[in-house]
Amino acid sequence: MKKVIIVGGDKVAYHLIRILESEHKYEITVVETRLDTSQRIANTYGIKVINGDGTNVDVLERAGAADADVFIALTGKDENNLIACQIAKLKFKVDYTIAKVNNPKNSYILKVLGVDQIFSATDMIAQMIDQEVAYSEMSLVYNFEKNTKAIIKVPLNSASDAAGKSLAEYDFVGDSRVVLVTREDGEALIPTGDLVMQNGDTLIMVCDQKNFEEIWLNFVRPDLIKKSDEE
Repeated sequence: MKKVIIVGGDKVAYHLIRILESEHKYEITVVETRLDTSQRIANTYGIKVINGDGTNVDVLERAGAADADVFIALTGKDENNLIACQIAKLKFKVDYTIAKVNNPKNSYILKVLGVDQIFSATDMIAQMIDQEVAYSEMSLVYNFEKNTKAIIKVPLNSASDAAGKSLAEYDFVGDSRVVLVTREDGEALIPTGDLVMQNGDTLIMVCDQKNFEEIWLNFVRPDLIKKSDEE
């Protein structure tokens, strides 16, 4: 199993932990300064959580940074994310570091100073770890340059509320649109309003990157929506 250390316990981290846990391929340790947040994550997921400062060498040593395969800094302060990643790289020789950038103007400096992967709220979290973790099964077909539009391939889960509905009656998120539907038998269908989506269909969609998560949850992993509602 790959060992992943996550510094920060806010919403992005909380969701990422859920996704990684569902993959059953990662040993996760979280470092978080707030005691109540640390306790909530530990109680929810039963993973190792270190209550401490992720920019502190001793704290990262306790978290097992020396054995980490991936180090992810998700705090609300870019300077803390940079420092944490630099410690992971220089002190603990972690191969792959990832940092959330809260101010896009800081992206360049984080990259220059050695952070391997930088992302903002509009980036695909799926690109963070081997391009395959956060949005498993949903894949990027094409990313348009100079704007936030993309073409994605989305398998339809039978539990999705889209299954059994026509394209015309389903309320797609934002301005996302289906441009092609393929069936399990290989049939390719040009979408019309009366085309009914079926379990096993694969939808080729044009959408905005900011809608990746909602599309993934609604079409691919509706079980996570139900789980979230129950918590």
